[in-house]
Amino acid sequence: MSIQPPKIDKRTYQEIVAQTEQLAQKFTEWRPRADGKPDAGRALIRIFGRMATLVSDRINQAPEKNFLAFLDTIGTQILPPIPARVPLTFNLVSGSSTDASVPAGTQVAAPPIEGEEEVVFETERDLALITAQLQAVFVREPFTDKYSDRTSESISNINAAFKAFEANKPNEHYFFLAQDQLFALPEKKTITFIFYSTEISQFAQLPLSWSYWDGANWQELQPFYLNGTTWLPTPPSLTTAQREMQVAIRDLPVPARKTINGVEAAWLRVGLNTSIAPTQSLPHIDAILTGVLIERNNLIQPDLCFFNASLLDLSKDFYPFGQQPRFNDTFYIASQEIFAKPRAVVTIEVKLSEIPVNKNGGAELVWEVYNGSSWEILGRSSVSNSKLSGQPEFSDRTQAFTQDGQITFTLPAQIQPTTVSGTTNCWLRVRLIKGNYGTEATYRQTTNASNQIIIEPVPASFAAPSVQSIGLKYHYQAWDALSACHTYNNFTYADRTAQLIDYGSNFQPLTPTAPTAEEINFGSNVQLFSLCADIRPTLYLGFDRPLPNRTITLYFQVEPPRPGEISQANAIATPARVVWEYRSPTGWVPLSLQDETEAFSQRGLLRFIGPSDFASCHEFGQSLYWIRARWESGGFVVPPRLRRILTNTTWASQAVTIAEEILGTSDGNPHQTYRTVQKPVLLGQRLEVFEPTEPSLVEGKGERGKGEKGESVEIVRNEAGQVQGAWVTWQEVPDFYGSGPRDRHYVLDRLTGEVRFGDGIHGAIPPQGFLNNIQLAPYRTGGGKRGNRAALTVTELKTTVPYVDSVTNLEPAAGGAEGESLERVKERGPKALRHRGRAVTVEDMEDLALEASTEVARALAIAPQFNPIDGLQWLPIYRMNLDAPGEIKVETIALPDSIALEVNINGLGQSNPYTSQELSTTNPVIFYTVTQEQFQLGREWSITFTNLGDSSADSVRIKITYPTGSLDVEFQAPPMNSRSASNPYQGITAAGRVELIIVPQSSDPQPTPTLSLLERVERYIRDRCSPAVDLHLTEPDWVEVTIRANIVPISLEKVDEIKQAATDTLIAFLHPLTGGRQGRGWDFGRRPHESDLYAVLEKVDGVDYVASLSIDSPSLDQLPDTRRNRFLIYSGAHQITCSQI
Repeated sequence: MSIQPPKIDKRTYQEIVAQTEQLAQKFTEWRPRADGKPDAGRALIRIFGRMATLVSDRINQAPEKNFLAFLDTIGTQILPPIPARVPLTFNLVSGSSTDASVPAGTQVAAPPIEGEEEVVFETERDLALITAQLQAVFVREPFTDKYSDRTSESISNINAAFKAFEANKPNEHYFFLAQDQLFALPEKKTITFIFYSTEISQFAQLPLSWSYWDGANWQELQPFYLNGTTWLPTPPSLTTAQREMQVAIRDLPVPARKTINGVEAAWLRVGLNTSIAPTQSLPHIDAILTGVLIERNNLIQPDLCFFNASLLDLSKDFYPFGQQPRFNDTFYIASQEIFAKPRAVVTIEVKLSEIPVNKNGGAELVWEVYNGSSWEILGRSSVSNSKLSGQPEFSDRTQAFTQDGQITFTLPAQIQPTTVSGTTNCWLRVRLIKGNYGTEATYRQTTNASNQIIIEPVPASFAAPSVQSIGLKYHYQAWDALSACHTYNNFTYADRTAQLIDYGSNFQPLTPTAPTAEEINFGSNVQLFSLCADIRPTLYLGFDRPLPNRTITLYFQVEPPRPGEISQANAIATPARVVWEYRSPTGWVPLSLQDETEAFSQRGLLRFIGPSDFASCHEFGQSLYWIRARWESGGFVVPPRLRRILTNTTWASQAVTIAEEILGTSDGNPHQTYRTVQKPVLLGQRLEVFEPTEPSLVEGKGERGKGEKGESVEIVRNEAGQVQGAWVTWQEVPDFYGSGPRDRHYVLDRLTGEVRFGDGIHGAIPPQGFLNNIQLAPYRTGGGKRGNRAALTVTELKTTVPYVDSVTNLEPAAGGAEGESLERVKERGPKALRHRGRAVTVEDMEDLALEASTEVARALAIAPQFNPIDGLQWLPIYRMNLDAPGEIKVETIALPDSIALEVNINGLGQSNPYTSQELSTTNPVIFYTVTQEQFQLGREWSITFTNLGDSSADSVRIKITYPTGSLDVEFQAPPMNSRSASNPYQGITAAGRVELIIVPQSSDPQPTPTLSLLERVERYIRDRCSPAVDLHLTEPDWVEVTIRANIVPISLEKVDEIKQAATDTLIAFLHPLTGGRQGRGWDFGRRPHESDLYAVLEKVDGVDYVASLSIDSPSLDQLPDTRRNRFLIYSGAHQITCSQI
């Protein structure tokens, strides 16, 4: 608030009348009437008093008038209104396959509020509308091996912020194994895998998880690892000399079939349970072999049994060869489970019925299975021998079904099902090929004692084997190649089958013995888990079609820093550098663009020309047209957060452009004045005057050029091509005090639209003789707070644009402000005269911060206050000239136990130390590594020490080692000054350091500056201050103020409305920028008092009085005394209750 000048005449109207009456009585014969009634003299005195008061008031205004004239003399101008800005998103007609264009100046209106005219916005640039849609947004963070799918936040209405370069989901790394012949076996089984590799010791250390697909989900499996001769649930510790590792899955259920990378199979999945660092070395695998082990020790019945073509009832005793076995009678046994397994060792247990069997016939049996082309003999047996053939795997301890026992044999390598009696199955057949189990009844010829021939009947001797029960069991172990092995890394499948099934030339499928490591052909070097190609955090944007070769515009809704983030952030040496790339047929190619977001530090547009060689590629499981932003180097003060990413979006300002307005015709007189039709006039106008052609303006310039003083010139010719004159752009100046006779200058009052020219001495006079030779072409008018409209309200398209269906603003229009008030000018003008564009004092920095951007609402500069003798420790600075990046080591040689030193390692590129660490007897060594990036900023590094305690030391000896050099230093350590505790600025201990607190214009409860605003203000001030100043921009400390109040309403009606009104009043009153009694916000370090709040609440409609009130601000109590001058309050969650009188 400006200081009011003292009054020259302080008398009031009453005082002038009283003084005049006294003088009239003294110098005239007039006297007031005794009854006090008015008379002519009294009336005349009062008329005089009124007129004298008017003169006095004018005299009293003279100082302010002179003051304003003085401000005008020094060039102080009233700032015009500021138009609100809003990003407008245009939507093409549904189904449109044609790109369109929105020209600059396209008007879109917001519906008027009652009593106002509609608010019109104009687009600031041409906008190319594209049919390509943003389909996917992903973040990849290689250092943590994570990714994030941010598609829903970026292109939907979720409206949630996400970090642009920080991922939250681990990357999935799997390999999938399939062996349908073994995995699909329905029996209870153990599947074993052998991994062959020259790096198997590294592979064994990887934390792996095994699972199978049950048709709906992946179900976890417990693997067991062969450690010597023991199977353990933990991986073994293998040596580098070993070449194989065995993993077993016991009791594997039959996996459901699933399609992986186009291959349908029963899969096992093996996942990596850890992240992969970009620098991590991953082991290679040369081959993977799989095997199955089935131990069926409990007997199972055959599926079917036939005697020749007759089906046998296995629930009863039966004759396998009939009651009267004959040659070639056959007993068939079917078992899909057992006889389909090549090389299985099968045992058949037979228990005969308790009836005798004829063993005298020398019965001989042959045992056979079908191999696909013929019945292959497994073995032979007879009533006298368990095996007749040379096959050692065969044994018939039933001796051709003449006694209880077991038949054991090994199935051949080739087995195929066949059809027996119309039933297809895997069959074992047993044929009677010799001998018998008895004969039929017959007659025989004998001689008696008398030597007579006698024919006598011989009864049948059949005693065929009868089986009471038959059961099967088997042992099956087989090793075979994988039918498929596919890896999945970084959302990409790869078929590695052919590379991992080379087991050597001697390997046979389904062999019961696995090849040794010596037989394997090493050299495949397959990496089952692989890294992504990115080495830096990257943001990916995927489009459904290639972008046209036009100017493409993408809008990024950047989330501003949250309250407290900036003040708590660490200083960075180098600002972040973000590199944009697009995918071409040959790989990733740099994308040249204009980035309004300044590396995601503020919301804005990304503008570039769509590449002509845009190509689709497969990223994150989707084949799209990708561009990406790679965090190349440097650091962010606050990690950038994004919300929506919009296509077909451009900036629009709440302003109307008048393309060309004739102001008038020059009459050649000095001090000519003209007025625009519309007002106010916003920044960016161009005033042109038509002048007769001068050679200095047109020679060598063509149709357009620059004049002798840099003026823009446009030549006008007649139909014959002869030069008639030129439109010359004149320059706006605040006043004519510095203008010469030939200077094409004018003064513009933006609020009234008045344009003034010079008198020929101070400023040139527009030439006469030409009609309508003064014009504004163009200028804009508008601005003000009424342009600050809510989201989704700027929707009425005033200009017809082909193929455009609708337009909307997904964000509120903001930034609109009224023209500068006279009070504000009176405050700003003297400050500008004081600092004159140079930041010398803290007040200068605060004032210049307000000038740096209209977004700045408040600024507070805090500088160190100290006694140079008491406040600083004058310790030596130890300088190092580094020849290479590397490690700096600081270690104690002689340091008393009571001393602790703060070691500050300083280098070029930032004013703050790169590191500050404590050195003491308990921590005698500290390290810091100078990176290549830091080394490139400068080789001159230094180290300083500060004693952190109250004790002193006469001698401290330190050894400093740095790349290519070392220092042995010795110094005295004076104690910290005990009086520094009372220093309110002890947080700033270094001379020349200034903290500048910035608060932006905002209606948010806690207005927090964007990083780009801080950078703009910092650049603006650094250009105007000493290079020795260590300037640090930040935000205020925030103190939440919560009110608990009990109010008594006048009436019991509408209690809820009264409570809400009281809450809204408190929120408005406690706003840091617009709150307070006068609506000017709250000062730094000022908290409200209860008396302030009682008065505010009792003014609420419906409130009788406030019964009780308390203020809760716990965060203020947590602030140290040194920071209590830099906080701002903000409104908390208030608790308002009502009670009766």
